[in-house]
Amino acid sequence: MRAFLTGGSGFVGGWLRAHLESSGDEVAELADGVDIRDPDGVRSALRDVEPDVVYHLAALTHVGRSWEAPEETIQVNVVGTLHVLEAARRATRPPRVLLVSSAEVYGAAGGDPLGESAELRPVTPYAASKVAAEFLGL
Repeated sequence: MRAFLTGGSGFVGGWLRAHLESSGDEVAELADGVDIRDPDGVRSALRDVEPDVVYHLAALTHVGRSWEAPEETIQVNVVGTLHVLEAARRATRPPRVLLVSSAEVYGAAGGDPLGESAELRPVTPYAASKVAAEFLGL
């Protein structure tokens, strides 16, 4: 299988890449220098790879920083997700897309583990951006 990874240099992305490669999958990443906020760059990168699946992990993840830079958080986490989804949708052979979110979308929901019907309660710009990204992926 040919996989395309965004956020492959992050903690989870590094482990996912290693797992996919050890399973025999061909893995390509959104290259350094390609800004997820650039729709043409994302579209071109995806077109060059023609993946079967996209694992979208790229995001600004620092909750505290999201208060300091809410617009940047929205641009990367929401608009960047839109660019990935649109590039996949417009592909000659549209890949499956897996969006990675965060438990932050549930706020202080309580209960462990949370069920699929847990209510969304974002309380930070970061959490709100992840909820918005999830809704784009529906």
